[in-house]
Amino acid sequence: MKLPAKTCTVGFLQLRPKDYVVRMSMTAFAGSEGSFADFSYSIEIKTVNHRFLEVQVKLPEGMRSIENIIRQKFQQALYRGKVDIWIGVKRLQAGREVSLNPAIMKRWLLAFSDSGVMQSLGKPDWQTMLNLPGVLVESAVDQEGLNQAVLESLDTAIANLLEMREREGEQIKQVLLEQLEQIEQQMQTIDAAVPQIERQRREQLQEKIAALQMEINQDRLEQEIVFMLNKSDIREEIDRIRFHIQEARKSLNEQSAIGRKMDFLMQEFNREANTLSAKAGDNLLSKAAVDLKVIIEQMREQVQNLE
Repeated sequence: MKLPAKTCTVGFLQLRPKDYVVRMSMTAFAGSEGSFADFSYSIEIKTVNHRFLEVQVKLPEGMRSIENIIRQKFQQALYRGKVDIWIGVKRLQAGREVSLNPAIMKRWLLAFSDSGVMQSLGKPDWQTMLNLPGVLVESAVDQEGLNQAVLESLDTAIANLLEMREREGEQIKQVLLEQLEQIEQQMQTIDAAVPQIERQRREQLQEKIAALQMEINQDRLEQEIVFMLNKSDIREEIDRIRFHIQEARKSLNEQSAIGRKMDFLMQEFNREANTLSAKAGDNLLSKAAVDLKVIIEQMREQVQNLE
C-alpha cells in the first residue's frame, strides 16, 4: 500500500498522519500468522460500523504488556469503527524443553505423607506426580522477542485491513455516485413538471371559487391564488436537493473521513424529500417523492459503512 511521504511511526508500523485519510469502509477483516522460536501465533482483526472508535483486544496473559501499544496503533490508523483484535499463541510441542524440579517434587511427597494420604490411598504414580504444579519446569520464554515478532505481524495485518477498507470504501463511493445520479434524474422529472402542476393548481382553485358563485374582486382573488400557490411551491426544495447533490459529490471526492458529513447530508436529503411529499398535489409528484425517499434510504444504508 503506497503511503504519502509524510508519515508517523507507531511501533513498527508507518501510518498516515491524521490530516491524510482516504475514503474507507468501516467493515473489514484481516489476519496474519507467524512463528518465533518454539512458538506459533495467529492474529485476527475484525472491524464493523460504530459511531466512534472502540478497540477491544484479546491477548494471552503473558502479552498484556503490549496491549497499550496495540491500541495506539489502531488509534493512529483509524477514525471510527468497532475493532476486535484476537491474538493467539501456541508453544510447539517439538520445541518444548522441560526439566524436573526435585525440590518441588519432594515438597509434594512430604505434603502427601504428612496428611496421611499415602497411608490410605498409597503412593501416587509418576503421571500424577509429573502433572502437579511446579514439578516440571519449561524452558524460559523470550517474551520480549515474542512480543516484538507479534507486533511486526500485527503491522502486516493492519496494512491488509486498511487496504480492504479502502477497496470497500471505493465500491461504496461508486454506488453512492450512481444513486446521486438517480436523485438528479428525479429532480429533472419533478422540475419539468412544475409549470404544469402550477397551472393545474391554479385552475383547481379558480374552479372552487367559481363554484361559490360570489362577487369577488379580481385583484384580491389573484393575490389569494398567488399566496396559496406559494405555500405549495416546491422550487425551494428542488434547489436545496440539488445543492445537497453537489455537496455529496464534493464530499465523495475528498481524501478524508467523510462518514459523519455524509450522514448529515442524508438527513437533509430526507428532510427535503418529506417536504416534497407533504406538498405533493398530484400523482406525478407523489410518485416522484416516494421514489426519491426510497433512493435516499438506500444511500443512508450505504453511508452507515463509511468511516
